Amino acid sequence: MTEKTRAPWTPEQVAALNRFQREGGMHPFTCGAEHATGQSPVLVATNGGWVCPDPQCVYRQDWAHAFMTERSMSITLPPYSGDDATCIKCGDVGARTTYKEFGEPGHGQVGTPDKFPERLERKCNRCDYRWNEALNPPTPDVALTALGRAETELTALRARGNGDAALLPEHLREQLREAIESEVYAYRERTMLWEETGGVTEEIARLAARGAVKALTAHRDYMPMANKDN
Repeated sequence: MTEKTRAPWTPEQVAALNRFQREGGMHPFTCGAEHATGQSPVLVATNGGWVCPDPQCVYRQDWAHAFMTERSMSITLPPYSGDDATCIKCGDVGARTTYKEFGEPGHGQVGTPDKFPERLERKCNRCDYRWNEALNPPTPDVALTALGRAETELTALRARGNGDAALLPEHLREQLREAIESEVYAYRERTMLWEETGGVTEEIARLAARGAVKALTAHRDYMPMANKDN
């Protein structure tokens, strides 16, 4: 068992926890839910504990592994090198991949669980040399994530307007898609953040959704009307 730390956390600890969520080499803490909005289930550290970024999710967690708050912790796992990885020992091209969960030692390794992050163990096809690489999860689609967030927010606004929480009609969904594409492109041009990974994807999606909803609510036809919704 590893030592745990419990909230409340200092700003330095919050920053370290969120950095570990992005770069820690082990599966991040999640709420365990698959949100209909498309929102990521990866928890965000706050002073009072972990929260889910989906505003409709009520999951909370007040503890973390103590080593996750160590500012001096360095992440040394290299990125996943693909099926055609080259062995640094014999030069052969091609390696097998084995998933290793957090705390699971590799071949011939010993140590405390915190020494073994969640990772991919690679093994040369010719000489059996082994090495570790970072996980290679699929990248969430930023536009799809933003669309889910924007639909949830716009539906809630319409429901507050007339008590109708019905799904958005297709003409509004199409307007949202177009607005999100415009917002995503504008944000990337402004910041030069073109890669879709981890926190970058979440930040772009959040801002794109907010901008798209703001653009649509500037027009009166976003509210439910019998001739549009029926």
